Amino acid sequence: MEERKNTLSGHGLSIGYADKVLHRDLNLELQPAMLTCLLGPNGAGKSTLMRTLSRLQEPLAGEVRLGGRPMQNMSHGEISRMIAVVMTDNDLFGGVTVYDVIMMGRHPHTDFWGTPREKDRMLVEQAMDAMSLTPFARRPMASLSDGERQKAMIAKAIAQECPIILLDEPTAFLDLPSRIAMMMMLRRLSMQQHKTILLSTHDTDLALQYADRIWLLSQTAGLVTGSPEQLVLSGEFGRFFATGDIRFDATQGQFTVIRDKAPTAFVAMEIPNRLWICHMAVRNGFRIVSEPENAALRLTPDAHDPDGCQVIFRDRTFDVASLEDLSQLFETIRPQ
Repeated sequence: MEERKNTLSGHGLSIGYADKVLHRDLNLELQPAMLTCLLGPNGAGKSTLMRTLSRLQEPLAGEVRLGGRPMQNMSHGEISRMIAVVMTDNDLFGGVTVYDVIMMGRHPHTDFWGTPREKDRMLVEQAMDAMSLTPFARRPMASLSDGERQKAMIAKAIAQECPIILLDEPTAFLDLPSRIAMMMMLRRLSMQQHKTILLSTHDTDLALQYADRIWLLSQTAGLVTGSPEQLVLSGEFGRFFATGDIRFDATQGQFTVIRDKAPTAFVAMEIPNRLWICHMAVRNGFRIVSEPENAALRLTPDAHDPDGCQVIFRDRTFDVASLEDLSQLFETIRPQ
């Protein structure tokens, strides 16, 4: 029953605005107690879908159900005790302190006067600690960086103590270590506290690493969902993002520029050397292939030197002693 309470679903949803329908007849369900990442190009309607699922915006058709109940039949108080929402417009509290903003997350649980209890203060302090904001508690929101304000709004959502959390691009203003820490923290919330979390992001690498489910949204393909592994191995992930020379390489788990007419390279090195030598080859204009036959460039380990390799380029053979030597060799043989 508790898991059922954490469900959020859309049925026959049309979303958008009176003068522009972005998507029609969407059917979706946010999996309980999982971290789901919503990916899609700019203009695909990610923020509009998030706003519709949280009832910040009404659907043009269809309905959203929360715990099996139509949300249009629920009060805003009921919804605020079930769903915490963080959108990108987080500059509404400029003169308010970080502590007071996070305490606002407790309002759905306080009395008529909004008087905080000991439990409320404890949860606010825990949320600040989770987001490394304790030293900023008495600072006004206006004095924070974009990333720090984003963290404060997420701490507010955590303090709200809802089973479902919706986050619109929570890593947008963070540096790489902070983005990784954020995704790890959200994954822990979903696993340890059984939170149902949906976040929109452009961070495809982190989504593939940390999400239990991925939603792919585009105006041409609509909504495609599945586990990261399912979407990658089926080719759906690569097809979704394919554009021009930019492709998703499932063997390396990353996007790369693939030029079909580029000379081919086969790399027979061991991991991790293979991964980074493939990087070097692609950067220098080669296309990686999985078989050595007919490859213009072949790299194999040197049996007598663990740091070296043998390079065969067309009809020439080079013995390379180090990655620096290999980099210099690429400068002489790369296609112009």
